[in-house]
Formats: sequence, C-alpha cells, structure tokens
Amino acid sequence: MPRRDVVSWNTMLSGYRSANNPEKVYRCFLDMNRCGEMRPNELTFAVSISSFLHLYYKHLIPQLHGLVLCLGISLNVFVGSALMRGYVDLDDYRGLARVFYEILDKDVTPWNVLILGYMK
Repeated sequence: MPRRDVVSWNTMLSGYRSANNPEKVYRCFLDMNRCGEMRPNELTFAVSISSFLHLYYKHLIPQLHGLVLCLGISLNVFVGSALMRGYVDLDDYRGLARVFYEILDKDVTPWNVLILGYMK
C-alpha cells in the first residue's frame, strides 16, 4: 500500500486484535507512530489498549494513557473503558478512578468496569 491513512492502520490493528495477536498489534502500533504521517485517533487507542491487556503488555497501559493525554485524544467511553480495564488488571485503583472521572460522556460501560474493578 503506497500511502496509508489512519483508517488503513486501524483496519490492520483491528485485524490483528481479532486474530488475538497482541504482538502484531504492538508492532503495528509502533510502526504507525514511527512513520509520523498521521496521528492515532480514538479507535487506534481503543483497539491497541484492549489488545495490550495481554499478560506481556499490561505494563504499557500507563504509558498509553499518557500518550492519549499528550496527543489531546478525547477520552470517550471506548478509550476510557479500555484504559480502566488495564488499570484494574494492574491493580492500580487510583489510575482506574482517575480515568473514570476523565471520561466525558459516561454510559453504563465505565460504570460496570469501575464496579467490577473494585469488586476484584
């Protein structure tokens, strides 16, 4: 593909996630950011973060949260809930609460993640 846009990158990330291949998601995410042609969007982060809940990549959750904030990505329900699940898996309840309060338009999903996280 001569020129990739954020849609093509997100399609590749989603495909690797559907194939349950967090290593390929990780490499694709890095490649996307290295090329410097476009910025990741909310879908990029939602797919990547949910893939990185795998045992070997959980440590990336706080870094991805920082990147979301630095890039000014809106913390919608999808990105926020994925980050919240990551913080639950890391047993970081301050991070969990911080993300919960940063989510702009909450629906039932972040509430469920918050409740289940505190029940863990």
